[in-house]
Amino acid sequence: MRSILIMLGLLPLAAEAAHPLYTDDTGTQGAGGWQLELNADRNLQRDGSPATMLGNATLTFGATDTLDAFVSASWLRQWDGESSRQGAGDVALGVKWRALESGGFALALKPAVQLPTGSREAGLGNGQAFYSLGLIASWSGEDWMLMANAGAAYLTADTGNRKRIYSVAGGGFYRVTPTVRLAGELVSYSSSDLAQSEDPAFATLGLIYSPADTLDFDVGIRAGLNDAIFRSSFGAGVTWRW
Repeated sequence: MRSILIMLGLLPLAAEAAHPLYTDDTGTQGAGGWQLELNADRNLQRDGSPATMLGNATLTFGATDTLDAFVSASWLRQWDGESSRQGAGDVALGVKWRALESGGFALALKPAVQLPTGSREAGLGNGQAFYSLGLIASWSGEDWMLMANAGAAYLTADTGNRKRIYSVAGGGFYRVTPTVRLAGELVSYSSSDLAQSEDPAFATLGLIYSPADTLDFDVGIRAGLNDAIFRSSFGAGVTWRW
């Protein structure tokens, strides 16, 4: 259950980010533009507990050239080879505003709220609402982009856990052909569990194939960097813009 809740806690951070990355960039859809992202990730645990699958759908609308609004919903499944449980997870709502742009450098703000729509008792949700604010910076060239994210979240319920969560992430893309980009990142964030001495951290390596300007396919692998998170994770997704 712990790894499920860890991944759910990253929903606001991951929403709008180019899967398989959790690190977001400052790009927006443009006024009137739409984007639909569908992806799934299978997480393998360190302690031999059941594997988990986290599916996610994010719909984004470009309210202006520099402001996006998004809604992100999740679906979870956990199984041990003999039985399984599944259901809807938490939902995140938010906006991304590109506040500054100069040459290849840009800054954006990303406030969001995560709603406790998934059942915590069933291991499908965090069981509490929380608010988050992310700061996004990006530097881009003709064939590359670097991104840095810093975020803070406030948990609303008094459950005996840490109520303020902080996250940092850094990643980038490199275009190897006109239709293929390599992606990579490092992510770390504070655990909500006061008894947890380690902050969860993981690394991601992925590939994005874009047969058209409006369509992306991606695959990626993540490796947990300590015992506070999954051992490894494999994912794939598709993104459509119109």
